[in-house]
Amino acid sequence: MVTHAGSIAVGLLTDRTGLTKDLGRAIARRSFVPVHQRGQVLVDMAVMLADGGEAIGDIHVLRHQGQVLGPVASAPTVWRALDELTPAALKRIEVVRARVRRHVWEQLPKLPTSQVGGSDLGGVVVLDVDATLVTLTIGHDLSQPSALVDIKRHKP
Repeated sequence: MVTHAGSIAVGLLTDRTGLTKDLGRAIARRSFVPVHQRGQVLVDMAVMLADGGEAIGDIHVLRHQGQVLGPVASAPTVWRALDELTPAALKRIEVVRARVRRHVWEQLPKLPTSQVGGSDLGGVVVLDVDATLVTLTIGHDLSQPSALVDIKRHKP
């Protein structure tokens, strides 16, 4: 559970900001009451991706944490939820995300500053997400402890 502790925070943040509820309203269909509210399904997918998931089937990791995260939809339900998204629903999702993002930024008295080399960049926010962990095989004898080396490669 400790390795997935951050996923709980992501889910709580979406609930606290109103994103989960607003997504549900944006994609709700008349006379259709799903077992898993579709806004929650979208949030669960985002949590799964933030937690390192790479495929829809990885949602099972969250399902195994039901006592903490609550009920999580199955992979087939996730596929159905995605299939139900029309172009109009996608536009409504875009509007909801923009509104919630604006609301969250308004909670800050000012933009956080970015420090580079001891200098303040002012109102610029810098996110550097280009680092990649690459496993290299050195030599042919993989039984040696130094055969695998992890190198952090940064794009220029």
